[in-house]
Amino acid sequence: MGAANATASAFARVPLGAAPGAALCRNAAVWSLRALLAVVMFAWFAVTPPQAAHLTMTLELGRRAIGLHEFGLGWLSAAIAHTVATASGPGGIAAVSGASVVVALALVEFRARSRAGYVLSLFAGIAAAFGFLDVLHIGAGATSWFCAAALLLLLDRARGFALVLGVAAVSILWSNLAPQGILAPLLTGLVALGRTVDRGVRAPETRDGWLASIGSALAILCTPAGIGFVTLASWGAHLHRVLSEVMPLGPDAIAPHAYYGMFFALVVAGAALGVARRTDERLLLAAGLFLCLRDGGVAPLLGIIAAPILVGSLVERAPHFFAEPPARARLADGLIAGLTLVIIISIATTIRPRLQQTFKGDASYSLLQRYAAGDNRPHGIFCSVIAWCDYAVVLPTLRPLMDERVERSNPSTRKAQHDVARVAKGWERTLASQHIDTVLTHRSDALAALLELSPHWSVVDARADAILFGREAQ
Repeated sequence: MGAANATASAFARVPLGAAPGAALCRNAAVWSLRALLAVVMFAWFAVTPPQAAHLTMTLELGRRAIGLHEFGLGWLSAAIAHTVATASGPGGIAAVSGASVVVALALVEFRARSRAGYVLSLFAGIAAAFGFLDVLHIGAGATSWFCAAALLLLLDRARGFALVLGVAAVSILWSNLAPQGILAPLLTGLVALGRTVDRGVRAPETRDGWLASIGSALAILCTPAGIGFVTLASWGAHLHRVLSEVMPLGPDAIAPHAYYGMFFALVVAGAALGVARRTDERLLLAAGLFLCLRDGGVAPLLGIIAAPILVGSLVERAPHFFAEPPARARLADGLIAGLTLVIIISIATTIRPRLQQTFKGDASYSLLQRYAAGDNRPHGIFCSVIAWCDYAVVLPTLRPLMDERVERSNPSTRKAQHDVARVAKGWERTLASQHIDTVLTHRSDALAALLELSPHWSVVDARADAILFGREAQ
């Protein structure tokens, strides 16, 4: 009887969260949320329309990279997209895109695990997902951000030669996937600088950080562009302020959901929990905020950086929220990986025809396709929305003044794009000097109203809010 009472007393002293039944329920709840998050990511790609113009250019550049060995910025992601589309159609692209986002969020969660424990690290992944809200479309550029998550995880966990080698490998992959790979040396350099401030110059972590930073800087040159990648990628990653004059870059314009759903939440949470204690975390947060304010397309990076830091700050102020992972976590990892594979296959087989339907429903694509098919003569074309001119890459008779490959433009081209879009003084002379005889713009734009009034221009075609003008023969 005494032994039984002793056992009961000992059991009563065990915290509820540490009881076997509670741990099992907690494990099931966490993995249910993980599965739900993965399903939401894949489903989002399945139900939202793709960015057809950018996807058209990506697939064409991928075809050229594979067939003609023409390698531009992001050649590797373009080649992968073309290969996947050829093998399994747009459903395959949606599946690969969804998988890349799920991997990025999983890496964010794993990075937060040592800071926040088993449960709150999941919420780090959920918080980071808000940064992806505006890029969960096929062709929207969501696929390469897992490299940023992998890079930051390596900087947190790896040491010595493994750190340098891992950072170099991720930097090479990232810079060949997207121009945003140019940010890899910046992130590694900020971490190294923060460690220098906190731990001193002679600390092993500091030395490893600077070696990784040097390795990353050299690794981004391992692209077909070589040393020219630095110049080209700085334009392709929208790091130049002048680009805001010819295309929207503000987060409220191109990433409104992430901006209002995540950005202000991060600011409020950061103010409530206090600034991160480590200098490298403060530097990374400052860089993420600055880059996101300059270019809303960097919102996923801000979520990847900030989410583990914020949940770590929460646990510092409420240590009882920290929970060790259950012993059978590896089995759950295998189960969720199998579930993810099933989701990928299901989506790839159910949304195959959606891409062509989207192209047919896109007003700008329809106008340009009909125009190019009805007139085989070459034309110089101006698009008030630069992305519309991405379609010209598959319509050889159209020569765009400027498309989303901004690294290919020069100062005079960017000035011409700016002056015509804003109907600045001398805009008609600018069109003539650039040999532009076709203009695609919104019906509601001032440019459309002035072209309708001009005796030298006439309406060629119109659909929805898009209208196409042609210059009258002189």
